This record gives sequence, structure tokens and C-alpha cells, in this order.
Amino acid sequence: MKSKVYFRPLTGTAWWGWFLTGAGFFLVAAGVPVSSLALFAFAVRLSQDAGLTWQEAAAFTGSATVAGHVVSYYVFRWIGQRASNFLEKLWPDLPLLIWKAQRYLQRGWPLALVLRWVGTGYTQVFWLMGMSRRPWYPVICVFFANDYAWAAFWCAAVAYAVARVPVLQNYLLLGGLLLLMVSTGAILLTRARRA
Repeated sequence: MKSKVYFRPLTGTAWWGWFLTGAGFFLVAAGVPVSSLALFAFAVRLSQDAGLTWQEAAAFTGSATVAGHVVSYYVFRWIGQRASNFLEKLWPDLPLLIWKAQRYLQRGWPLALVLRWVGTGYTQVFWLMGMSRRPWYPVICVFFANDYAWAAFWCAAVAYAVARVPVLQNYLLLGGLLLLMVSTGAILLTRARRA
């Protein structure tokens, strides 16, 4: 009886596509404001091209996201407030995001899980947990599980949309690139106006 293959090696250009997509999820989780929806479009398109399932794409994107949050947590645990002060110079909206994350975290960590699903501030929860230097290890695992649930939801949603409207597959890469350019342009324009 043949055993099931749980890992399929990627070769050629597919490897670079996955590497860049994984790096994108890592950067989003570390706090770089990039469109995660664009990255999910890339991940689902790459998985379909490689003959992978949406579950495999979700495992990959969830792992890259968790890696970004782990690094964020430890960088802020090690450097602390100095990292936050440095980032505030680069990102003028950061104090508002940190305030939002702090407010959710003070109400109880289960409420802070909601930030993963409703917009910005989730990464800053990891920063605050790191800066507090408290032992967050049991709780932080729940946050990592939340990352995997978020990745599974969005990979399934994009894969379902493509299954229902197959022509979407042809536009995932282009749509993802356009969304990425528009979101990056909006961030740069906002920064230029405030400077």
C-alpha cells in the first residue's frame, strides 16, 4: 500500500513564488503594512499551479505568519520600548495602533484575538506582550492557533471563490499585484502628506 505524500518539493520558479509569498506573510506579521488579501491571492494561485490543496497553502501561510509574530514578540522582548520609538518615526500612525492593541489586551487576551479578524492592531499585541516581559507562553500559543485559523479561512475563501467562478484563477496574480501596488501606494502617499 502506497503511503500518502505530505510534502511535495517545489522546484524552479514555483519555489521563488512561495518564498516571496512567505516573506510577505512574515513581513505583514512583523508589522509591515502590506495587503494580506493580495498575499492570499498569490498563495492560492501558487497552490493551484503546483497542484496543492488550499489546506497546504493555509499551512504554509499560517506558518509564515506565526514566524513573523514569533520574531516580533522576541525582538520587542529583547529591545523593548526602543524598538517602538524607532518605528514611530517611520510610521506616524503607530501610536494609535499600539493604543488600540493595548486597549484590547487590557480587556483580556481573548478579546485581543478579535484583532486578527477585524483589521489592524494584531501585530502590535505581540509587540506589547514582548515589551511587558511577562510569561505569555500558554496564551501566545492560542494566538498562534488563531493565525492558522485566519490563514485557513482566507485560503478556503479564495479557493472557494475560484471554484465557483473559475475565470478568477486567471486574475488572482494580476489582482494580487494591483491590490499590493494600491495599498503600498496609499501608505507612501499618506506618509508623504504627513512629512
